[in-house]
Amino acid sequence: MTDETDPGPNGASPSLPTRSRAGFVLAIMGLVLMLAGASAPSPFYPVLQARIGFSSAMMTGIFAIYAGALLVTLLVFGRLSDHLGRRPVLSVGFVLLALGMLEFLWADTAMALLLARVLQGLASGLLISTLSASSTDHEPSARPGLAAVWNAVAPLAGLAAGALAGARCWPMRLRRVW
Repeated sequence: MTDETDPGPNGASPSLPTRSRAGFVLAIMGLVLMLAGASAPSPFYPVLQARIGFSSAMMTGIFAIYAGALLVTLLVFGRLSDHLGRRPVLSVGFVLLALGMLEFLWADTAMALLLARVLQGLASGLLISTLSASSTDHEPSARPGLAAVWNAVAPLAGLAAGALAGARCWPMRLRRVW
């Protein structure tokens, strides 16, 4: 039986991930971009409501189902990357996010929009927890607490950037889709 606290051949603990600045920056940028993608469709909803023809209650449902899927995913699968590893969970999360974005592109019914939001919520739940943990794994040793600061700021920055980008670009995208 081996003791996991014994250092490995290079003097590092085998249970601790290798810290790297690139890994830290990629995790934070992934978090910002993922949340930007999650909020970018929001300015489109009133236009889609007029074109597809769904009620205000359905509009509320389209917003709410994302939060529900996100919360359930965080509660049920929030620690999944601790057991399976960061890379597999990130891979599944980004695939789900891409599928959700494609569903938005092709959505022509309110149900399709609901499905897109569920996919986004599942992806966001997997990615928020895993990217946050990954940024903590790669936090620079000389800057303790840096991951906590960025994990607090990055989601807000991503949500704001996505909403602003979506609002700025919606006329071009809607002309292309319809």
